[in-house]
Amino acid sequence: MSPKRVCLAMSGGVDSAAAALLLRQQGYEVHAVTLRLRPGDQRSGVCGSGDDIALAQKLAAAMGIEHTVLDLCDLFRDTVMANFTAEYARGRTPNPCVDCNREIKFGALMDWALDHGMDALATGHYARVDYDEATGRWRLLRGLDSMHFIMPIIYPNRCDNEAYISERIDLTNINEYLKKKNAGEEEFPYTIFHVIAAALVKTLTLRPKMNRFICRRNMYQRNEVSVSFVVKKQFADDGAEALAFIHAKDEDTLETIHETIKNTVMSCRSEKLDRSSDSMDILNRLPRFLGKFAVWLITVLDRHGWCPDALIATDPFYSSCVISNLGSIKLNCGYHHLTNWGTCSVFCIVGEKKPTAFYDEEGRVEMRETLDLGLTIDERLADGYYYAKTIRLLKKLLENPELLEKPAAEEVDY
Repeated sequence: MSPKRVCLAMSGGVDSAAAALLLRQQGYEVHAVTLRLRPGDQRSGVCGSGDDIALAQKLAAAMGIEHTVLDLCDLFRDTVMANFTAEYARGRTPNPCVDCNREIKFGALMDWALDHGMDALATGHYARVDYDEATGRWRLLRGLDSMHFIMPIIYPNRCDNEAYISERIDLTNINEYLKKKNAGEEEFPYTIFHVIAAALVKTLTLRPKMNRFICRRNMYQRNEVSVSFVVKKQFADDGAEALAFIHAKDEDTLETIHETIKNTVMSCRSEKLDRSSDSMDILNRLPRFLGKFAVWLITVLDRHGWCPDALIATDPFYSSCVISNLGSIKLNCGYHHLTNWGTCSVFCIVGEKKPTAFYDEEGRVEMRETLDLGLTIDERLADGYYYAKTIRLLKKLLENPELLEKPAAEEVDY
């Protein structure tokens, strides 16, 4: 099969030259195109000038790739410069690059590429991109706003940026829902924990800023939603524990999350140790000085985002969210600190169920069963409004659990 043909917009600068080299290394057949936008202009640094065209020709020749100069002077004058001068004359501040992208780069240049049998158009611009599996297309994303660019630089430590949110959940609808859901399900019934886990998965999927993390003073978006929790093998003082993980997909529902938790818990309780405990035991068996050095080295790797995948896969503090179900051991809700180790930016504590007084519009008291959630979040990820809307979504999902029967990526009105 012949390699795909790629039309590369080559300006003569470093970015497009690097893009050409990377495309060649990946096996693409590259055809470089430089745009002539200003007739007779030889000034270096001016878009489409003769000087830059000559440099692009030399670069293409040195790399052994085809090169074409596409003359778009008239179109550039009529669609970009004419509007720029007209708007400027009216006292406005136009952005000619927006018009140029629409009419020239992703207009005329794209048409040329398609007319000449190219499979793709590439540029040397650095950008935030991700792959949308639902549409099968790459998406160009907006950059971070100034505040969230600066925050990780000023406040580099996760532990110094904890925000605490408490939310009380009315269990009336959940209890009714679970009663119907568990009709005939005796071996591994649905519980409130399953509902909370599924609600967190859907919330993190629909509110992607909550699935960010900060490392090396930079903000990153995770490639997946993952939730971790501890499985107590025996309810005893010396009962062993194991770490469990949910690696969620966009199509996950309450049913698939329930099945994942069921299989994970059964696996954890059947194995002697979990992989994370096993790794720590290996370090503990080393001579003391060597063990300390190994731990120090791992913390250095973590600080720079270089921890091996094998370690990350077994560490809950590398997941999107950690859930601690204190209610299962008869404790009230509290908060858990975040850690500078790892990348986890959300910690959710589930408290014990308890009766709570609710007042109707006429002042009459009604007792309902509730539980409290204690959320600790990294406040650098988003602003207060985004957090408030996120909590509103989470609460709606918990108090209307039938919404969790829809795929995690399916939108919800809230």
